Amino acid sequence: YSLRYPDLFAAVFPMAGGPWYPDLGPEYPPESNFMNLKFLPISIWHGALDKNVPVGPERKAAVLLQKLKYESFYKEYPDGDHGNWFHADSGFIKKETSGWLNAKVRTPHPKEVTYFAELVISKVAKPIPGGAYWVHIVTPGIDSNEFKSAYWKAKISGKIDGQKVEV
Repeated sequence: YSLRYPDLFAAVFPMAGGPWYPDLGPEYPPESNFMNLKFLPISIWHGALDKNVPVGPERKAAVLLQKLKYESFYKEYPDGDHGNWFHADSGFIKKETSGWLNAKVRTPHPKEVTYFAELVISKVAKPIPGGAYWVHIVTPGIDSNEFKSAYWKAKISGKIDGQKVEV
């Protein structure tokens, strides 16, 4: 939810599974997954032995978020599986995260936004418009009955400079 609607949150705190898209192909570098998190601090926690949700994507995400210089934190429990680490360390987690989360304030109107979306159209799923802050991707005039299925990746960028808006 946080990747699709980043403007609704002040911070994200995924535990044992984050909001990552799968590999998007060569035309979109791994950073595409994280464009929407630029103004959204993220604290990732996961057990290394998790068999329900593999920890690999979280490890990659943590490295990439640091590389992009996004505000992020990563904590991995070496002996933790999908949930036992949380119960064993809940006092520490509550202490460490409550102050962090409470200090975060949502960025309602950033001056520069890049938004990435996956748009899926099928007989069952209608087009899902995407957008955050003040930029939006819409799919006007598309009738899902015309398609067996379709899949698009879309990106929009915008910048406000005084009275001028560039998209």
